[in-house]
Amino acid sequence: MSSLGIQIYDAVPPLRPILASARGYFLRRWRYGRDAERAAEAALERERWSAPQWQAWQQEQLVRVLSRAARRVPYYRAQWAERRRRGDRSSPEILENWPILEKDAVRTAPAAFVADDCNIARMHGETTSGTTGQPMRLWFSKETSRAW
Repeated sequence: MSSLGIQIYDAVPPLRPILASARGYFLRRWRYGRDAERAAEAALERERWSAPQWQAWQQEQLVRVLSRAARRVPYYRAQWAERRRRGDRSSPEILENWPILEKDAVRTAPAAFVADDCNIARMHGETTSGTTGQPMRLWFSKETSRAW
């Protein structure tokens, strides 16, 4: 919800049910599209896969995500470019070659973790609850939200 929406929600209690319903409607439309049923069926089908089928699918997905991050996500692209300048020729397609990401890096420059072919203005922004006292800002595309 926008900051104006939150301000109205807090200031005018009788409008809360309307604003909450509007938010729920927005989230439902954002999360569920025409292909929701097909995606659910595909997920159910994967439940019947054998261990080797799961391993192959997971490895394929992992390589796709790591490769995309190294090429398209500014934070990781810069990190891999620096590693290359230092002579590191390890493959970005192998998870063990990636350092552990610290939350402070995300807090410092959250937009640097959005792929350069994504438009933040067309994404859904979320702020974590910040249970450690330091929330993080994250963005999700419609496609990512629907896949989840």
